[in-house]
Amino acid sequence: MDRVLYTHRWMQLIENKDGDAFVRTANAVLLIPIDDEGRLVFVRELSPAFGHEALALPTGEISMNEAPEHAAERELREEIGHRPARLRFVGRVHPSVKYLSAETLIYEATGLEHAPLDGDEPNGVAAESVHPGDVPGLIRAGRLTDASSIAALALAGFLPNG
Repeated sequence: MDRVLYTHRWMQLIENKDGDAFVRTANAVLLIPIDDEGRLVFVRELSPAFGHEALALPTGEISMNEAPEHAAERELREEIGHRPARLRFVGRVHPSVKYLSAETLIYEATGLEHAPLDGDEPNGVAAESVHPGDVPGLIRAGRLTDASSIAALALAGFLPNG
């Protein structure tokens, strides 16, 4: 039987029956927003874990009893101020299969319409549009380091093979 060692509003530290510890968080949605010019819309926000601004695709928690598609629309409205006309399910990833119990559902969002919604980001976020061809350079330069964003872009076919 699992035992909760610590609880915070975003996560729990759990010890399993074998004495191994892992972090449990809510499942999440990650969006690949594509604007009318075919650019990818990222967010820049402060990373509490690393103490600097980070570039990533919009991501957020799926609330209890919330449909993933509803969470996807809500997160886009909160983070980039747009509602998607179309959502396409791309796949799912587990950001860390050993010590993090969480699943991220990935959606491509197109037909973006202006529809802002206040979010819960304490430090705010800023949107940044990027041409898809520039993404490999952002990764090589160390500007895009979020593993879930990189995996999502690979699953959706935005990263070249090799």
